Amino acid sequence: MALFNRVASLTVGKAGAVGLQFSGFRILFDISKTSSTEPNTANIQVFGLSSDTRSKVSEEDQIIEIKAGYVEDSGEEILYIGDVNRVGNSFPRPDVVTNFECGDGEKFLNNTKISTSFKPGASVKQIIKDITKKASIALKTNLNLINIKTFTFNNGFSFTGMYKKLLDKLTDTGDLSWSVQNNELKFYPKSDSDSSTAIVINSTSGLIGSPEKIKIKEGKKTSKKEIDGWKVKSLLQPKAEPGGSILLSSRDVGNNKQFKIYSVSHSGDTDNGEFKTIMEVIEK
Repeated sequence: MALFNRVASLTVGKAGAVGLQFSGFRILFDISKTSSTEPNTANIQVFGLSSDTRSKVSEEDQIIEIKAGYVEDSGEEILYIGDVNRVGNSFPRPDVVTNFECGDGEKFLNNTKISTSFKPGASVKQIIKDITKKASIALKTNLNLINIKTFTFNNGFSFTGMYKKLLDKLTDTGDLSWSVQNNELKFYPKSDSDSSTAIVINSTSGLIGSPEKIKIKEGKKTSKKEIDGWKVKSLLQPKAEPGGSILLSSRDVGNNKQFKIYSVSHSGDTDNGEFKTIMEVIEK
């Protein structure tokens, strides 16, 4: 299928409220998503907003959602949801450009503290299910459908501190990976991908050029290791997300080889060039 007609829109507003929607404007985006527990980032520019609108989108505690895609395919799909950290305006004549710097779940990750305790006999799965109910952001994963390592805290369990540090501790025990994706908490087994449908990437579905062999640094900051991986370039794939998987076909890797997605970047301009996705992937 030929994909030519690019579309994108923005919604900006307070959490839980109806936001301001922008469609038909020139929009540029540069989005980075990783498997790490740090916030995914986005830099989004929109052209031509009025002075009154620029003032409204500059208010504190805003959430931004960008959708993008192709008319010939599924149309606009969610590409990124996150907190607006900074809004700036520039005035390159004759344009007015509003720039949004964003972090996916940044306020939750950097500001949330928790104090909790459990009686002897509590399992790591039970504790994870309990604390995710107390989170200020939604849970993306059905915890009943993933393999969590069996572990029981025979002497009970207690914790006081940053929420993300608690998640680090529990997911290490449960042999899970976790991150925030589109303002939702996501969990999946460290040794596997999530349960989403694999995205088919080949020459007819948007593959650009040939996949490139790379080294990927995996693990925590203090214990990173290099593993073999591939860099895959494609036309925009909104559903591509760290922890997901692709079925890749190319002369270099073979046919329908399954890979786990480690990181994703999306970039595009509604007026010029292509919408692109670059993925770093690891063979399963």
